[in-house]
Amino acid sequence: MAVGLVLAVLAVAMAVDHTVAGAHLAVGLGLAACLVVIARAQGLTPAHVGLARSGWPAGLRWGAAAAVLVAAAYALGLLVAPLRQALPGGEGGLGPGVLWTLLVVLPLGTVLPEELVFRGLLLALLGRRHDARTATLVSSALFGLWHVLASLGGGAANAMIAGAVGGDAAGTTLRVVGTVLFTSLAGVALCWLRLRSGSLLAPALAHTPGGGVRHQRRHRLRARGGRRLGLAGPRRPGPPAAAAGAWRILAVAAAAALALALGLGLWWQA
Repeated sequence: MAVGLVLAVLAVAMAVDHTVAGAHLAVGLGLAACLVVIARAQGLTPAHVGLARSGWPAGLRWGAAAAVLVAAAYALGLLVAPLRQALPGGEGGLGPGVLWTLLVVLPLGTVLPEELVFRGLLLALLGRRHDARTATLVSSALFGLWHVLASLGGGAANAMIAGAVGGDAAGTTLRVVGTVLFTSLAGVALCWLRLRSGSLLAPALAHTPGGGVRHQRRHRLRARGGRRLGLAGPRRPGPPAAAAGAWRILAVAAAAALALALGLGLWWQA
């Protein structure tokens, strides 16, 4: 029942994220706040989901080591021209928009809610009825399926894969299956970090450097291919409407961040 509720909240968040342009940060923070409420309702403590303060030092150590490895792989990818075009910032440098994405949107809108749900709540809830191995495998499989829509989007990363396996139905199937398998294996590694360190900080830090690739693909799915899949909203409005929409989204994001901060504060004090 609790796992089903978490998955239902995830489905709603995904639908809103792919329908409302520019709402990724607000959706991510709102999702994280909802997950905190569900965790409290299910009797989970911060320690159950890897947020206990006592685990922060170990989480920082393990996470920093893993992040260095991921960042090194990212840096090597920048040296290869086809891969460089598939990485965030590889096409136009680190402009303000890219920095905003990497430093704010990615950590708070993507990494925080994903780690809280897949290596936090789901791992803890599944661990109530199953052993750690089973909980890890199921959580990681769900993490892989979470990336199906990203694998169907546009962008240089998917274009590069499509050039290798083809863009027909068979090639698309291979791309989707490959993405799900790869991200599921990544989920297993992140779960191992979470269990080994005892802290959600470890997988969060490891997730952050590589998460920009998927964020870029999802953005391009909405901007280029989302309308063909029925996942995108109306075309971009003019400057006045766009500015008003941006301020509304920022207001929602601020409210969600406040709710999340209050929820976490009350949770830690409980």
